This record gives sequence, structure tokens and C-alpha cells, in this order.
Amino acid sequence: MLAASLAFVTMTALVKIVRSELSGFEVVLWRGVISTPLLFVLARGQSLRIQNRRAFAWRLLFGFSAMVGYAVAARGLSLVDLNLIGKLRPVIIAIAAPLVLGRRERAGTGEWLILAIGFAGCALLIGPNLAVGSLYGLWALFSVVFSAGAHIALRKLGATDAARVIVFWFHGGVAALAALGILVTHGGFRLPSPSLWPALAGVALAATAGQLLMTRAYALDKATVVAAASYAGPVWSLIGDLLIFGLVPTAWAIAGGALVIGSSLWLVLRRQEPVTPSAV
Repeated sequence: MLAASLAFVTMTALVKIVRSELSGFEVVLWRGVISTPLLFVLARGQSLRIQNRRAFAWRLLFGFSAMVGYAVAARGLSLVDLNLIGKLRPVIIAIAAPLVLGRRERAGTGEWLILAIGFAGCALLIGPNLAVGSLYGLWALFSVVFSAGAHIALRKLGATDAARVIVFWFHGGVAALAALGILVTHGGFRLPSPSLWPALAGVALAATAGQLLMTRAYALDKATVVAAASYAGPVWSLIGDLLIFGLVPTAWAIAGGALVIGSSLWLVLRRQEPVTPSAV
């Protein structure tokens, strides 16, 4: 999951570049167009049949909603702000996973306090944006909630399906849903300008690597612990903001991010028992 966090931050930096021309739906579509054939090659020799179709349907719907929200938010937020808001995901998962997957996924007592701390940090992060009339923070929060649902579905899928097969169908599925979204909102398709194709290819490759690493991680350990391991994301984001975009985090981002990351780390420290890896 630590490696997946680096891959996703790389993807986000490239998404910020392509969002100068493309809509959120278009970013998701072209990402899938590039990555799906690659994933088909990687899954060659394995059965492409999804065993748990219900869990995959939830993974697809939640994941697609999260991706579109994330692509929209990426246009108006820095890498650090995006990832710090994203650190609220482990807290949401800590509450929801035991309800969906059973008591074995419990992180321990006190999750409601952790949730309150995480939301307080998130409020500090998105508050300044709302004060100046920007809704990008709310789009990021929307993305995180749906992303948490997608991660829980991944934990369920990890017990029955191979990571490469899950990611192959996921990328193909989100590309199809994005195409439908483009037809509804734009009435037709347009090719990206030639200058954007290298960045789009990078988005697809980084997303593929991140999805494969994340899916494998959820097959090996409980959802709460794996999700909390993504706390390394803001570190990668800070480096990316400084090196690529020349951005320095604000005092609001530091204060809110400290609360959100702190609540995530609390979940890791509260882990009580080892978990037997699921078969993949």
C-alpha cells in the first residue's frame, strides 16, 4: 500500500496536467482506453471470470464515482490538499468495514472519536476553499467517501478473485461508464491534443501499478490496516508539489492534515491481532 500511494500521487500529478484540457469523464475514459489492453496482457493465462460479481459491481460503481470526483477536485487543489483529505478514508473504512465484512475487520474501540478527529481535520482542509467560493474540497470529500466503499469491496473481492483480473475488469468498466457520461454531458467524443498523450499514458501506467498493488494489499490484510498504511501519500504529495508545481502547503493544510494523518496512524497503532492472508 505504501508503494501504491506513490503510484497514485504520480497519477494525480499527471491528472492535474491533463485536466487543463479534459473533463473528469474524459480523463477516466482515456485512462481506461490505454490501460485496459495492458491489463489484458498481464492477465493472460488466467481465467478472466469474476467469482464474486456482486462485490465487483459495488467496487465498479463506487470506484467510478470516486475517480470522477477525484479528477474534478484535482483541477483546483494541490497534491498535498488532495491527499490529506484522502487520509480521511481509513477512518471511514474503520467504521464501515466491520458492518459490511464482519467483526473480524474491527480496528478496536474508540473509532467514533477517531472519526470525529478525522472530520475535524478535513473541515480545516476544505474550509478555506469554501470561504472563497471553491467547491473543489467538497468534490474531494465526495471522492473519499465513495473510495472508502470501493476499498471495502476490494477487501471482499480479495478472498475470491485475482488482483490482475479485478483490475482488468475495473479499468474496462470505468472506461465504459465514462464514455456513457461523456455522451450524456458532451454529446460526443473528442481526441486529446497530441501534447497530452504522454501525460495520459503516464496516468494510465501509474493507475495500473497503483490498482494492482492496492488490490493485492487488500487480499493480504484487513481493510482498516491496509487503508491506514496509505498515510505515506502526503509525503509523496509534498515532494511532488514542491518539485513539479512549486507549491508550499498552507498553515490550514498542515493543521488539518496533522489531524487527519494522526487519526489514521491511531488506527494502525490500535491494531490488535494478526490476520491470516486471504487466498488470491
